[in-house]
Amino acid sequence: MRVIVLYDSLHGNTKLVAQAIGAAIGDEAMVLSVTDTAPSDLELIDLLIIGAPTHGSLPSKPMYEYIKELSDAVITGLKRLFSILENQ
Repeated sequence: MRVIVLYDSLHGNTKLVAQAIGAAIGDEAMVLSVTDTAPSDLELIDLLIIGAPTHGSLPSKPMYEYIKELSDAVITGLKRLFSILENQ
């Protein structure tokens, strides 16, 4: 299974959680920051796990913009999508 744990982190807490999730999944998981990858890099994955802080009940601006850019092909190709949003 091809897994991406995608995160945005303001103070490092969400990054630590993303890294822990990636480590628990094992070698098939890649942990990526929204600032280090493009939405087009997420093609041909089975599971996308998203973690980000929230502001005004929405994900952080970098994550919100990233999600808006995901192609329909990426979204419809996913077998699972799981999100973790952290209140700031």
